[in-house]
Amino acid sequence: MAARKQRQRAYPNTDLEEILLETRGFLIYDEQVMEIVHRLAGMDYGEGHQLIRAIWKRKQEVIDEYRARFLAATGERGVQQQVADETFRIITRSGIDALYKGRVIVIAHLAYQLGYLKSHFPTEFAACEAVAKMQKPVNPQ
Repeated sequence: MAARKQRQRAYPNTDLEEILLETRGFLIYDEQVMEIVHRLAGMDYGEGHQLIRAIWKRKQEVIDEYRARFLAATGERGVQQQVADETFRIITRSGIDALYKGRVIVIAHLAYQLGYLKSHFPTEFAACEAVAKMQKPVNPQ
């Protein structure tokens, strides 16, 4: 992690470096997966999203189909076979845990607001928390 913080990570491809630089070499966001698929293989963003959905649902036959297409397309674009294979392995390994960047931002903002309220208004926060626990969820029927 210290090496990644100092930006001493060796990337197999300059496109990967540009895409993963924001997260210090970690594949965190779904948007990064779609961008990698687009830049390296020339596939459109919709196909990248379909690959993410296949990874989430663990549909191995669909993942294998996309892998074959990804490797063929990257080969045509001059990307080394080993780099393309390693990149797809990273996508399939990390893609299951990837999140939408917009969702992450909203959750972080909400966590910040709750932390602020809890630290600056602890009595009121505890009272609201107690009331929320006592209330029963509304039945939507």
